[in-house]
Amino acid sequence: MHYIRLLKSPAQSHSGKKHTLDLVFTITTDLGDSFLYPDEPIDLTIHAEISTDSGPRTKVPLSLLPGTGKLQWRSGMRVAKPSVDISGVIQQASKSKCKVAICISTEKYSARGVRDILATTVDSEEEPAGQVMPVWITLKHDGGEVEVSTRRLSLPGTTEQDSYVEFEEEIGESIARHIWDAGVLAFCAIAESCMLPTPTDTEPSGLKALKSLFTGTKPINALELGCGVGILGGGLSVVFPRTRPPPSRRCTILMTDLEEAESRTRSNMSRLLQARQEHKSNTAPPVKLLYENLDWEQGREGTFGPEAQSHRWDLVLLSDCTYNVDMLPALVGTLSALHESNTAQAGDQPQSTKVFLATKPRHASEEALFGLLSDQGWTESHRQTLPLPVLGAETQCVELYLYEKA
Repeated sequence: MHYIRLLKSPAQSHSGKKHTLDLVFTITTDLGDSFLYPDEPIDLTIHAEISTDSGPRTKVPLSLLPGTGKLQWRSGMRVAKPSVDISGVIQQASKSKCKVAICISTEKYSARGVRDILATTVDSEEEPAGQVMPVWITLKHDGGEVEVSTRRLSLPGTTEQDSYVEFEEEIGESIARHIWDAGVLAFCAIAESCMLPTPTDTEPSGLKALKSLFTGTKPINALELGCGVGILGGGLSVVFPRTRPPPSRRCTILMTDLEEAESRTRSNMSRLLQARQEHKSNTAPPVKLLYENLDWEQGREGTFGPEAQSHRWDLVLLSDCTYNVDMLPALVGTLSALHESNTAQAGDQPQSTKVFLATKPRHASEEALFGLLSDQGWTESHRQTLPLPVLGAETQCVELYLYEKA
């Protein structure tokens, strides 16, 4: 998959009643290691969304300034710098104190939601082409610089216009504090499995096992390691209330990562909480969503924060965590230490720990993870491979695993 990524904050300028917006963006893979290289030019669109806190959203197409040509992404490009006329949008927003969000997307191949993304992972008569995820940015009324952009994913099986999850990530060339492929596909696969009726004889066994856990009536505690910006754990906090039948809907999700991830993760937690309050439903009580710092070097020694050590975890989640092979021993050690904590809390009752792992294989050295898991008594119970078509390049994949330790 490719992502439209803003390289700097959009610059607003005005002369009289004329307002313009200068954008600088690229289209690249999740780790920024490959630019989009299409066989044919891909048309791009830019539109504004005008909204209030509680009112409907109005979509307004934006036009390039005269003389700038057509907005396209072509082979060999590394950056695009279009300027658009936002005069009418700014005037309307100023009068009504509305929010103005700008979206840059492709006309074709746009990954706008769960169903769009998963549609490219299944076999079909036509070869899947790959997708490009749009980017959103909310302008400041004073024209100041913006530090974050956002990604939106519409949820499956919903008819509400605003039924999506939204996560912010940082603007710029750094790949830190961004969403990555494995987390995106893992969330999409679980969301579709839990929110849409799926014939049990065709559903992959791993997703079937997770669905049974997620949609059951018992309370569930889930801990995520290396959560990044929070797309997997935060996204599941939206899916849980829509899948679990009353009256037993209690769910705790604890997202963990290093200290440098905390600010962005907590900001996304606030976004999710605000969205929950805006679309409050009597049939969807809130999930308890928490964050706590967790360094795997400390975790492997059984040193956890108060939240991590105060629960028995039914499920441990992780995605996009295997690329740094030097940290694999600490990761597996942390998983085993969490299992030991679970066992201690279970007392005389038999206790097993389940681990859901989503990874996009990048280097052969990452295979060391599976040997380490086996050495520490973890057993693979399910495996699924999701193809990930890439525009202008060879198809990649995301692997989903379910491990268990008794």
